[in-house]
Amino acid sequence: MTRSAQLAFMVGTLAGAASVFAQVSSDAARAESEHFAASARLLTSAIAQDAPSVRVTGQLQFRYVINHRDQTPGAEDDAVGFQTRRSKFKLDGTIADRWKYKVSTAFSRSSGTGSLEDAYVRYIADDGWEFTFGKFKLPYAREESVSSTAQLTADRSVTNAFFSLKRSQAVRAAWEGESARFAVAFSDGSRADKTDFISADEADFALTARGEYRFAGDEWGAFKQFTSFPGSPWAAMAGAAVHYQSGGETFNTADEDFTGLTADLSVLGDGFNAFAAVLWQRVDPAVGPALENTGLIVQGGWFVDPAWELFARWDAVLSNQVDDFSTVTVGVNRYLLPESHAVKFTGDVQFFLDEQASTDAPASTATGLQASTRDGQWALRLQMQLLF
Repeated sequence: MTRSAQLAFMVGTLAGAASVFAQVSSDAARAESEHFAASARLLTSAIAQDAPSVRVTGQLQFRYVINHRDQTPGAEDDAVGFQTRRSKFKLDGTIADRWKYKVSTAFSRSSGTGSLEDAYVRYIADDGWEFTFGKFKLPYAREESVSSTAQLTADRSVTNAFFSLKRSQAVRAAWEGESARFAVAFSDGSRADKTDFISADEADFALTARGEYRFAGDEWGAFKQFTSFPGSPWAAMAGAAVHYQSGGETFNTADEDFTGLTADLSVLGDGFNAFAAVLWQRVDPAVGPALENTGLIVQGGWFVDPAWELFARWDAVLSNQVDDFSTVTVGVNRYLLPESHAVKFTGDVQFFLDEQASTDAPASTATGLQASTRDGQWALRLQMQLLF
């Protein structure tokens, strides 16, 4: 074989080998690529099913407030100005399939300082059960349980400010059925949401239970607000709750027992709503007489137009030790988005019928009531709300 023939043979052999190798490499690469693609699809599916979800929401309530009181003869006792009543950021979502969470921060209306509001994890079990642990509102007063985003008036009542248990650090078990639901919580006690386990502001233990029965309407979601927009179906619910806490048997806690009871009725219709509640509490200190208080709340609203709602409320704090206190509130809501609290204007006037100083009614810029030794105090609140 000549040198030229040998060279041609070698080139042809190498070219054929290269072609075979390229084909084998291509097949291997394709198989490897398909393997990685299949693995990626499985991983993506797993992530989609189990990865935590995050939703960021917020609330702004901005007010102009005028408060008038006759505190000191000859003194200027009127107070006027703007107030950022609420500014909040909330994170909530799911962890895997049955686990949910919420963390929210609220900023002080006086200092602007942020503080932890809610922080809890919730497990959704079978047959309507759920279990929650962390920091949240105790299942007690209905007015407190309705979000501040969905109140009828500019803010909750003076009576609620006195009787509500507000938030605590707790564990809770709840069950919801077609027409009845209940919740039971074991906690550090009333308003013990910012306490450590050695704090003097918490109880040895506290138990709270609330039950509700819906005897009209098809959905529990209708009772997440007091308002009932035009065209809404008839719905009605009765609720009752009990709370008991005791202290004095562990380090640094107050030596007293506290018992609370409440019952309420909520009615929703085609453009109207009504709500009534009675609250009672008794404090038995280690020394001295027992203190008993009764609270009453009656309120209602009526749409005169799809976007305009009139409302009125009367509430009272009655005591066995000091004078009674009552408030009348009248006002209007303007819903700037159809059937939504997301952008809402509220204007109301509060008439405080008794002097504050000789009663148990707490003075607070949140409710508009200021400290006073005379009756005849009133407050005007003009508020814009934005939810995002």
